[in-house]
Amino acid sequence: VPPTGQGAEVRAPSFRDGPASWATSSAPRSEHKRNRVQHLTREIEMLAEELRPSHDLVAQRDGFFRELGKHLELEIPGCKVIPFGSAVTGLWMGDRDVDLSVEAPWNFGGADSRAARIQRLRRLLAVLRRLD
Repeated sequence: VPPTGQGAEVRAPSFRDGPASWATSSAPRSEHKRNRVQHLTREIEMLAEELRPSHDLVAQRDGFFRELGKHLELEIPGCKVIPFGSAVTGLWMGDRDVDLSVEAPWNFGGADSRAARIQRLRRLLAVLRRLD
């Protein structure tokens, strides 16, 4: 590296300068980087804590799944409510929707023709609409 002064080129140490220059030039930079990473980590943890739903809200959500499942089972034997997505992975936020699937046996209501399946889906829809 040429001496600094009038007309001398100043440049950052490079890979070609060898290991001795890496340790001396990157120490303050790596400390600064480490501090920034730690600060960002704390901010992310604080945000995650703010967004995490309360235990009461989680209990309400789970109660909704149970009650919906019981109601559907009474109307359509063998019917199940199956939550998925963020509600299952633990990433659900209290002010968001929930993903759920309704699993119903295809043999409820009789025959297995296309028309019979459509009729069963309409019956399931009618049951769900009554809950509204």
